[in-house]
Parts: sequence; structure tokens; C-alpha cells
Amino acid sequence: MKLWKKIVLTIGCAAMLVMLCVFGIRIYAARQINLVSTWMAAHDIAPRTKIEEDDLISIKVPSAYLSDAAVMKKEEIIGRYTDLQGKIPAGSLFYRSMLYEEADLPDLPALLLKDGQAVYSLPVDQSDANGLASGQRVNVHAAIERRDGPPLTGALIQNARILTIKDHNGLLIEDPKSSHIPYLLTLAVDVKDIDLLSLAETVGKLRLYAGSDNAYHSEMEAARADSAACSYLLSMLETADIQEN
Repeated sequence: MKLWKKIVLTIGCAAMLVMLCVFGIRIYAARQINLVSTWMAAHDIAPRTKIEEDDLISIKVPSAYLSDAAVMKKEEIIGRYTDLQGKIPAGSLFYRSMLYEEADLPDLPALLLKDGQAVYSLPVDQSDANGLASGQRVNVHAAIERRDGPPLTGALIQNARILTIKDHNGLLIEDPKSSHIPYLLTLAVDVKDIDLLSLAETVGKLRLYAGSDNAYHSEMEAARADSAACSYLLSMLETADIQEN
């Protein structure tokens, strides 16, 4: 065999060996890396934001890069809320400590408010909250003790939406770990009626009554009632404002 043929054959064999080595290294590396599919933030996600499908992008990363705290399933991310204090930056993986169920948010009532509304909290017992549930509309009535006349009762707010009902430990009544004994109820009311309700609690007692089916589905909510009790309290507030000024 001529020398040049030996050289070509030797080079060819060496090239094949190199290719086999590279191929083997790639297979070994792939097995060691073990790429898995997961999700990362497609862009910055602001604090206290409900995560939607558009907020996610699919990627593959080495399994060794993932900790047990990483959330890899899309259905366990979408619909959750981000941390109340910090955003999730673009390109970040999703971790359990970043995600909140809606019911676990410390400021859940505030998230459920509409424009111009505020949260009003009422201590309740089982008899007061019997048959009531979150999302339901109720009418707020006042029973007022008067020094200059007989007790006065009447509606103050109509179609107030119940935001949450919690037990003594701060758990939602719907939570399986709850005692299921109502302790604190929150309502969505008009901002301008906070003083009205606070005064009613000071000079009397508030009671809640479930609204009618029409009221439950009405678009109008937390409307101030036209009653003698409401007029009486509003006159007290006006008198107090005049005296302050």
C-alpha cells in the first residue's frame, strides 16, 4: 500500500474516532444534564397580580438546576397571585414561596373591591352569620338607642357584598382547617359610608339580613338606604362636622 493511502486511511480512522468520541460525550452529557420542561416568567410580573397564561413561557433546563420548591406544572401557576411585596422578574422560574392562593392572601378583601369602595369589618357570631356566604348581598340594618326618644331601627345600606367570613383564627370559613364558627365578616361598602356605619356601631348595633334574589344579582350594590335610621345618623354626622369646623 502506498504511503499516501496509509496516511489517508489513518486520518480517516482518526476522524471517525474523534466523531465517535464527540457523539459519545454528547450522549453522556445529555444523560447527565437531563433536560426537563418547565415554565418561567415571560416578563416582569408586578406584586399582588393574578398570573395569566400570557405571563408564562415554556423552557427546558437541566433537572439539577431545579429545586423541590420550583413549580413545574402550568396549572399550578396560572390563577395564583404573586407575592404582596416583590415582583417576579422576567426569566425567573416560579417557586412555591412566590405564589399565593387567592384565599390565602392577607389582603384578600381589598382585592375584591370595586372602584370607590372600602372594606368594612364586623364582628359576628354564628347566629348573625347563619346562612350567609362570601359573595352574597346583604342589607345592613341598625338598631339605635336614643336618649331623646324610643329606639330607632331601619336599613342603612342595601345590597352590600360580603367579601369574606373568617373564624377566630383568621381562617376563611370555607377552609377545611377552619372551626367553621364565624367571627369576623368583611363587607364592600361605599367609601363615603364608612363613617355612617362606624357611628351606627357606636350608638347602636348593626344586623345583617340576606337580600332578595334580585338584590343578589343586581349590578347596583352598597346603596345607601332611604330610612329614618339612616337620616338620623347622617344628621349626627353633620352636627359633628359643624362643631369641628
